Amino acid sequence: MRPLLALVAAGLTTAAAVLVLRPPPLVAPQTSAAFLDRMDTDDSGSVSAAEYARVSDGLVEFAVLDSDDSGALELWEVEQLLLRISPDSPQPTLLPRVR
Repeated sequence: MRPLLALVAAGLTTAAAVLVLRPPPLVAPQTSAAFLDRMDTDDSGSVSAAEYARVSDGLVEFAVLDSDDSGALELWEVEQLLLRISPDSPQPTLLPRVR
């Protein structure tokens, strides 16, 4: 009986970890992707700290936005940034691309 309980507990722990670690669903994927594209000047598919510094006003530090500490902002993290800028609307004004 104990091995079965241990197996069930391990399964529940794994399921909980997947739910916690999975990025949240995107609210406005097209807007978020367009915003990421404007900040991603090296076309890597993510935004580095240097790229973020070029467009940032300095109010929100890069480390705060880099939720998974990967060293780059991925699409879901960019969307979280957009929602911080304009929580009532996932359609903020897009910045011009910085080169």
